[in-house]
Amino acid sequence: MGTIIPVSFDLSLQTRQGFGSRKRAEQAEAATKQERANLESSIRELRGHVETSERDLAAAREAGDQVRENACLQVLEIWKNGLARDLTRLHELQ
Repeated sequence: MGTIIPVSFDLSLQTRQGFGSRKRAEQAEAATKQERANLESSIRELRGHVETSERDLAAAREAGDQVRENACLQVLEIWKNGLARDLTRLHELQ
């Protein structure tokens, strides 16, 4: 006669493996949700920086201050690049 493997043992193993997969999927979903929330917060902050930089740039141009205008353009480019990066990543998550 061959070896008898209890059915309950076999099902128990499958259940535990399934639970581990489900738990990992839930953790991944929670991490994605958290990343989305972080990106949305970052996007709001970056939009504020872009608006402020655009006002600073307009003021520098109005004052005819070329040095300040160039500095504002560089800062504005940095904020816009960060905003574009975060918007792209948020779009990838959806």
